[in-house]
Amino acid sequence: MDEPVPRHIDIADVDGIGKRSFAQIGLIKNSDYAIKIASNNTHQHHEREKEVYERLGQHTRILQYYGEVLIHSIERTQRGLLLQHHRNGTLDKSIRR
Repeated sequence: MDEPVPRHIDIADVDGIGKRSFAQIGLIKNSDYAIKIASNNTHQHHEREKEVYERLGQHTRILQYYGEVLIHSIERTQRGLLLQHHRNGTLDKSIRR
C-alpha cells in the first residue's frame, strides 16, 4: 500500500462489514484497510490477537497487520487492530468456494 498508515480514525470514516462475538469489523473508506474493534468485555482477546500478529510478522498466508489504532466517536475512543482488507471477502466465504 502506498498510502500512509493511519493511527487515528474517525468512526465516520468506517463502513461496517459485520459483527462477530469478539469484535466488529469495518472497512476504512477510500483505503485498502480493515479495522477490527473489540466488543465489550473482550479486551483480553484483543490483546492476545495483537500479540499473535506482532509475533508472527509478515507472511503471504496471513492478513497484513499494520498496528493498533484509535477510533474516535462522539461517545468514546476505542482501540482497534488495523489490518489488510482481503478483497475476496471473509475467510468463511473463501473456504466455501
